[in-house]
Amino acid sequence: MSKRTDQGFSLIELMIVIALIAVLVAIAAPNLFAARRAADETRALAMLRNITAAQAQFRQNARADTDDDGAGEYGGFLEMAGTIAGRQASPLTPAVLTASLGMLNAAGEARRGAYFFRVFLPDANGAGVAEPTTGFSDDGSVSSDNAETVWCCYAWPINAQGTDNPTYFTNQSGVLLATRGAAYGGSGGGPAADAAFATAGSILTPVTPGTTGSDGNVWVAAD
Repeated sequence: MSKRTDQGFSLIELMIVIALIAVLVAIAAPNLFAARRAADETRALAMLRNITAAQAQFRQNARADTDDDGAGEYGGFLEMAGTIAGRQASPLTPAVLTASLGMLNAAGEARRGAYFFRVFLPDANGAGVAEPTTGFSDDGSVSSDNAETVWCCYAWPINAQGTDNPTYFTNQSGVLLATRGAAYGGSGGGPAADAAFATAGSILTPVTPGTTGSDGNVWVAAD
């Protein structure tokens, strides 16, 4: 007879149970990974919607008006989160953006969950200026007039674990675009400002779902 353990199971029975558990884990793991990735993507899209709402509120309040024409300009993460004064007379209170986006890494990126986020404002020629690690300032790098009308933001995975990981885009229009297979991932590995735009070197032009951006990838409406 087989030797039994104190719990009443034979060694053979224990081996069978362990094998069954291993099979179940192998079956469940891909589903768990897919569910987690879907949740990460949903949170990233929700954050981009929050950023869009925050930008609209920030501009409407005209706290950043570097040319003193009464028209507000769009903001950077640090300005909207109240971390710095930036182009304002004083830090924004109350903030219109979550404090977690008010902290930038050495590459000027904010991290939220499994995604990095970076915002761009236009210069005098319409090219996107990435938010510096210390935030935007009234140093002339951002065009007052152009910043009254446009901005854009990208979100990409902190780890590019496969070519199917989506990278997202939004701007003042509220459009949400996604591209897959672009291999964007990690700090410093995000898109250039004009990536989703058909016109290279500018963020002033409209974006259209289903078209090829200047990065060579097709940007479609986000799920």
